[in-house]
Amino acid sequence: MDYKSKNLVAERKRRKKLGDRLLNLRALVPRITNMKKETIIEDAINYIQELQENVKFLTGKLQLLEVEPFSEEEANPKREETNTVEDVKKCGIQVESQT
Repeated sequence: MDYKSKNLVAERKRRKKLGDRLLNLRALVPRITNMKKETIIEDAINYIQELQENVKFLTGKLQLLEVEPFSEEEANPKREETNTVEDVKKCGIQVESQT
């Protein structure tokens, strides 16, 4: 009897820990479509993949800007043009200063 109660307590602790971690994950992912465990995980995976695509896109854009020689007009971009560093920061990526 004592053996079964230990398993029961351990299983309750495991489920509580898993539930708490799912709540934390749900808080980090901006678009959760449903509150089921499997949906929270699927939405988190999709969000991470989206972030990875943004990183690839912005990294490529940044590399292009570093490689291309600037003309006088390009050195002083208009305000409407995209600022890659600002785009990177908007996506929640920390930019290291190269000074």
